[in-house]
Amino acid sequence: MKYDEIERVQDAIYFVEEFVCSQPNNTGELTFSVLRNLFDEYIPNFSHIFKALTRGSGRPPINEWSKKDAIAYFEVLNSKISQLTTEEKILWSVLSRFQPRKRKAIQEYFMAKWVMQVMKRRHCSAAAAAQWIQRTSEVDADGKSINAKHLLTQYKRYKAKKVN
Repeated sequence: MKYDEIERVQDAIYFVEEFVCSQPNNTGELTFSVLRNLFDEYIPNFSHIFKALTRGSGRPPINEWSKKDAIAYFEVLNSKISQLTTEEKILWSVLSRFQPRKRKAIQEYFMAKWVMQVMKRRHCSAAAAAQWIQRTSEVDADGKSINAKHLLTQYKRYKAKKVN
């Protein structure tokens, strides 16, 4: 896809994906060099966001954006998504890759449901169900198994949220 062909945000997402894959030493990630090339060529008006995204940890210099500010700029772009310029659409697609994922709440829900299913089937407490799951579950490809204590913690958190 070419820069001139970008009309929608989805086009910008494909454009950025193709750009990332076309870079030398392609890992499919937005590394420092890939970001620098992308911002230099296609998003030159937002160099302050590039500096913020690639800055290491610590306090940013005075009057400069922090990494958190740069990532939060995604919401500003999202609020006016239908009026974005091509440059802003590409920036939107870059910042969307930096957005935190809501995986933790989903994981907590499924782990709690798993414990509740075992409790119901085996007529036991949550602690016993978590221990049973740990004993009977298979080891992952990376060599880690499910931790009963972690399962029980997720179950308690889920139950606490449901009561409140």
